[in-house]
Amino acid sequence: MSPVLLGLIWAVIFAVPVSLLSRWRVRMRPRAKAASRPAPRTSAHSAAGRPAPRTRFVRALSGKRTAWLLAVSCVLLFCVDSLAFYQGRPTMTFAGLVPLILVNLILSMIIATVFAVGRVNAGNTVAMLAIVTFATVWLIGHNSGHNAYRASHLVSVTSAPSNQMPASSTDNMVIVSHDIAATKASQAMATGIAGQRNYSTYLQLGPATLQYVDGRMWYPFPLEFDGAGNKARLHAIEPGYIMVSAEDPDAVPVEHYDGQYTMVVSLAGGQGSEPDRWAYSHGYSGYLLDNPTLELNDQGLPYYTVTLLAPQLGWTFYAPAAVLVIDAHTGQITRYALGDVPAWVDRVYSQQMAVTIANWYGEYSHAVLHRRPRSPASPGRVNRAASALGDCPRVGTTPGA
Repeated sequence: MSPVLLGLIWAVIFAVPVSLLSRWRVRMRPRAKAASRPAPRTSAHSAAGRPAPRTRFVRALSGKRTAWLLAVSCVLLFCVDSLAFYQGRPTMTFAGLVPLILVNLILSMIIATVFAVGRVNAGNTVAMLAIVTFATVWLIGHNSGHNAYRASHLVSVTSAPSNQMPASSTDNMVIVSHDIAATKASQAMATGIAGQRNYSTYLQLGPATLQYVDGRMWYPFPLEFDGAGNKARLHAIEPGYIMVSAEDPDAVPVEHYDGQYTMVVSLAGGQGSEPDRWAYSHGYSGYLLDNPTLELNDQGLPYYTVTLLAPQLGWTFYAPAAVLVIDAHTGQITRYALGDVPAWVDRVYSQQMAVTIANWYGEYSHAVLHRRPRSPASPGRVNRAASALGDCPRVGTTPGA
């Protein structure tokens, strides 16, 4: 479902009931005493003998003012919700939608109060009660059901003394920096096949991620649209990419264009063609979508990988649950479990995610309230992620860091 349609539905859901309820307010009036009955004697501190209050619903807003309230609420909430669904992409679960529900209720209450000139009415009262309810639910959901020991073992962590570094290898040694690779790719844009096709006038180099392709280390630079006009000129299809060797500074950049190298899914495609937005609109809106990365298989065909993050404990501790492999040429999505990712996929855990999860190990692995065997590692925070490749990175910790 498109963000515009979702925004419209959400605006109607919140604007209509609050606006209609805002037309009324509750007035409490004492009941008139019967004239034939003598008034009972009462003391100064007793309520006996007082007439029971009578509840009445009185009109707070005219029909015309209520219509204006409804129109303003719908327009404002539509703008906010459409932008939230397009830019924020909340997970389509109850836990993921509670913050957006609170935003809608707060805005609805404010608008209803402004139209009522600061008076209390049924609309802003109901909105306030709903805000308190959902805020309480959100606080409970994010602060209960935690298990420190389980959080510390979401990944396998290997601890070693700080003076024992893992063995290194000279195979596939990277000696070309990212900046040098970007310069070589820019030169190819001007003098290579891209230069002959004049690509530099309406395309630009996209970001490159160092990766292992067919036995060697490469920097693949996708050619991205330089503006919406140029995207329309190319019918929203990127022509291909440029590969720069990370091992040989004298190697000539390799250019792959046309055919199966063209891409309909791209990082700068816009209008829903970005990998994470593409996955969000194709059945994966119930997850946080992390780390969209261009990956090449061993035949050089372009794919995008997106990691699905899901809460591991209650509503918190988001960690990888699966990986999506998106064919950049066709847009086809294939989901893989963490242990079944194809061998040519280099990146499942981003470096930031690997460090975050490993820090949970350093912070919670020695929880004293749980009767579990303690880990031999000393408590401390992660000094450096040893690897962000594969389905379960081993991360080293420095004791006492």
